[in-house]
Amino acid sequence: MNEGKLKASLWHIAENTCTLGHGDERLIVVGETLTVAGPIFMCWNGLHACERLLDALAYANGAIPDPAKPTLVLSPCSSHELRNWSVARYAALADHAVQHHGMDVLLCGGRSPLELDYGAQIEQAMRQPCRNLIGRDTLLEFLATLQRATVLVSPDSGPAHMATTVGTPVIGLYAPTNPERSGPYYSRRWC
Repeated sequence: MNEGKLKASLWHIAENTCTLGHGDERLIVVGETLTVAGPIFMCWNGLHACERLLDALAYANGAIPDPAKPTLVLSPCSSHELRNWSVARYAALADHAVQHHGMDVLLCGGRSPLELDYGAQIEQAMRQPCRNLIGRDTLLEFLATLQRATVLVSPDSGPAHMATTVGTPVIGLYAPTNPERSGPYYSRRWC
């Protein structure tokens, strides 16, 4: 069977198995059909992609040097500003995680002015130390960092789903959207 027919067959299985429910269920059915379990990194660009993966893993090892130490990753921004929690609440949550749970706190996010400003405000509002990595990583480096983290706190945004793909629990801050429909698949009970 050629690749195109295989994809069409798998999508047909997924569509007929998951008529309602969460948007990720189709992808999970496809994965189960292929007997794939856990996160997979594919090096389809040959050596260059594998080198990027090794660089991403090295970055993550630097961001979280000891994965045995609990690490809270805050990815505070969504593309829709109404989904973003307040700076004061993120700072209070991060301070609590450090003081009461002995966690390291990482601020992560993209390079947009909103994300950079939000991260700087959270860092300034915190009373405990954190590492602000917003705007400093690539998506692959961020994904590798999430894989080493203990938990991610994020509004309804891509990072919540990225964490799910690498098995990291997500506390999702869902206000205007239904987490049962679009929340991080394995962490919906915490949204």
